[in-house]
Amino acid sequence: FPVTISMEEVRYNVGDQMVSRRITPEAIEFTGRYGVVEKVRVEEYVDGPLDALAPAEPVVYTMYRKIPTETASLSCEAFFQHAAREVLKEYGLEGAVAAIRGVYRESGEGRGVFLMEPFTNITLLNDALDAGMCNEDDVVSIISQIALLLYILGVRLDMNHRDLKT
Repeated sequence: FPVTISMEEVRYNVGDQMVSRRITPEAIEFTGRYGVVEKVRVEEYVDGPLDALAPAEPVVYTMYRKIPTETASLSCEAFFQHAAREVLKEYGLEGAVAAIRGVYRESGEGRGVFLMEPFTNITLLNDALDAGMCNEDDVVSIISQIALLLYILGVRLDMNHRDLKT
């Protein structure tokens, strides 16, 4: 299925307030087998009580949105990612998994899509290796950290390496 970048608006209630999120894609960051990770601009409006007419000024921030490349929904992946973060929080390691900030049905197709917080100030391992930024001890340390995360998630959630690709 072709992936198109377009603006979406998602509306939901928080107590007696109506919240609108206008989500505008800025760039495709990663394309995987089952989903595309986009960098998106999110404008969030809190309209006030449901009977109020004038919306407040928006809060604007950057997030990542993962959308499916095929007909499958990504809702279960989002819930699994949230569960992984909650388990890792017990060990002080929740920063290893991006926080989910919304799961919704895509307009048109109705497939599950999710928003997550971006990681900031990171370098991908392959980029660091290509740039000569890592020595042998660094690589062993990184692999050890990944092994520890996989062990915890494997024991607690029965996750495996295929569950952690993106």
